Amino acid sequence: MQQVQQVLQVLLANQSSHASQTAAIQATLAAQGAEQRATQQLLATMAQGEMDCPRLIWLRPAPKSTKLLSRLKRSMKPSSWLVDKYDVFFVCPVTLQLADTGKERNGYRVQMPKQWVQDYGPAIRASMAFLKTAV
Repeated sequence: MQQVQQVLQVLLANQSSHASQTAAIQATLAAQGAEQRATQQLLATMAQGEMDCPRLIWLRPAPKSTKLLSRLKRSMKPSSWLVDKYDVFFVCPVTLQLADTGKERNGYRVQMPKQWVQDYGPAIRASMAFLKTAV
């Protein structure tokens, strides 16, 4: 009988120890939950303005005139030898349709260097520097 009482006392002591440990764990979880909610609120506030920025972009080569005189004028301009013109459009990520972009929905015109300028530009620049020092 005395052994049963000793076992019962040990069990009661362990039970109170476990109860205090459970309370401590619950308090820690509550504090972590509050921190997580605060962090989530902070991230939501930071990202609030980010969703307004367009993310999907489509580049289309700018349409060229089919008139002979316009094509001759364009071919005589040295700037047309170095750059290609493109129209930039933004695409809706939900419907995958073109969004209203630019004036009259014609997109924004941008100029990008032609591929041969990107490939041989450094060599041309080095040759020009060499010629300048030679002269």
